[in-house]
Amino acid sequence: VKPVITELNELITQITNDHVKREKVEEPFSISVLHGVDGEQEKSWLDINGDYLHFQLLIDVLIRMKSSLNDKDEFIELCKNEYHGNSLQYNILHEFENTYCSDMAIWWYTRESFLYRILNKAFRIQNIDLLFLLRFFIRDIHRALTQLKENQITYPIRVYRGQLLANDELATLVGSVGKIISINSFFSTSLNRDYVVFILGDADPNENSLKRVLFEIDAGSDIQNSKPFAEITERSFFNDEQEVLFMAGSIFRLTEVEEVDGLWIIRLVLCKEEENDLMKLYDHMTKKKESTINLLSLGTALSISGKFDQAERFFRRMLRELSTDDYSNLAESYQGLAVLSAEKGDYQMSLGWNQKALELLEQKLSPDHPDIGFIYNNIGVIYWQTDQLERALESLEKALNIF
Repeated sequence: VKPVITELNELITQITNDHVKREKVEEPFSISVLHGVDGEQEKSWLDINGDYLHFQLLIDVLIRMKSSLNDKDEFIELCKNEYHGNSLQYNILHEFENTYCSDMAIWWYTRESFLYRILNKAFRIQNIDLLFLLRFFIRDIHRALTQLKENQITYPIRVYRGQLLANDELATLVGSVGKIISINSFFSTSLNRDYVVFILGDADPNENSLKRVLFEIDAGSDIQNSKPFAEITERSFFNDEQEVLFMAGSIFRLTEVEEVDGLWIIRLVLCKEEENDLMKLYDHMTKKKESTINLLSLGTALSISGKFDQAERFFRRMLRELSTDDYSNLAESYQGLAVLSAEKGDYQMSLGWNQKALELLEQKLSPDHPDIGFIYNNIGVIYWQTDQLERALESLEKALNIF
């Protein structure tokens, strides 16, 4: 039930806050559904669940990858160009530039400003370049949620989220009962069910209108290994709400859908990471949790996910930022570009990148080093794919002699 507000200033503030919340309810909603493929091979899993896996890889890399001041400065310059002539947002941007610190990440996220809109749009349309620049902000929110969660959450907990969904979006969720879904953005919820239903407004009898959806999310005492979530009231711009924020990429099992008097109720249960049916595939594809996460990691994650053009941009950016002394990462960047070129069918370009990697490693490593053998093997495969069989045999024999 809505509280009674007697002071005019409080009323104005509450109306403004309710309007902001209503706008967020109407924002587009981005999820990925994990589909099971019984008895199929790993490739089939990846084909069907590429978007799901891609987002999990992306979030993992972004929160573990170090950021730099240059990235923040580049993001601010981008925003200055975007909001040139918008005095309100430009002033907020100036404030952000001069006052932002990691402890204020949640405050800035919950504030109605350019930052919230840009980040959520980047998540929604999968703008990897922009998410890369914003990784300092994503990581700061992740750190804050982790800290808050350790000190406050009492289990079990039930929270609510209101959303207006198009018919096709609702149909996707109705058909996903029993499946795991990933929320491809930060996921704001509330402990106050009545307030969430109030913000949703009244039902629209028009069959083609957006449908009122209430998500009921349960988190039990056994989900310590989930992505972090926490009540953020103490750090929120709106410090009078019972808001619980889930980390981007949080996974849930959709357990039930029902319609009650024009309100669709969708029940979710927060999952542990171990319940993610693609975690074994994920671990296999990433081989191991690298101690150093960098642009190579992001390029590799994008390549694994079939985002070849985006992967190429980050491999090339890595080359621009590396010093000539960092031969190992230089060689890996060359090899990453070689793999991408081969995937695109440009075998001549792939040979060129492999040759650059080979020349560099032959200057730095012993002739029988496995990394050199690996490149000879790749070169041999490319020659074989282009029907240059004698050259293929020569390169593969060199690789075999090393191994």
